[in-house]
Amino acid sequence: IMVEPAIDLKSHNPIPHAHTLTIVNNFVIQTTQFLNTFSQVCEEKLMKVSRDCQRLEVSIALLESKLDSIPELQGVTAPVTTTAATTTAVPPPPGSTSAPPPPPPPPGSGGPAPIAGTGGIP
Repeated sequence: IMVEPAIDLKSHNPIPHAHTLTIVNNFVIQTTQFLNTFSQVCEEKLMKVSRDCQRLEVSIALLESKLDSIPELQGVTAPVTTTAATTTAVPPPPGSTSAPPPPPPPPGSGGPAPIAGTGGIP
């Protein structure tokens, strides 16, 4: 379905090429500045994460060396964990419930009575 414009476009002058070029150039400049700023912020955040990971690796290495210096822990090894792609569901330990505990009752709905002298705290 073709909709006819409400005005006759042939009766109006076209937008000058210089004006169109100015608008397009302005768009390109603003978009480039945004992308440059965005990439700089992303790079700074990635560098911070990299530094944090390096600090963590150093801390883990120091902790491991400290633990290795304890004679009583020489034969102890950590359990091996698998990646998330190969793990299977582990059943809960015996005696535990799979559902979370119920939420506390709302105030004034028959919950525990406040203890005298505690300012209304049960």
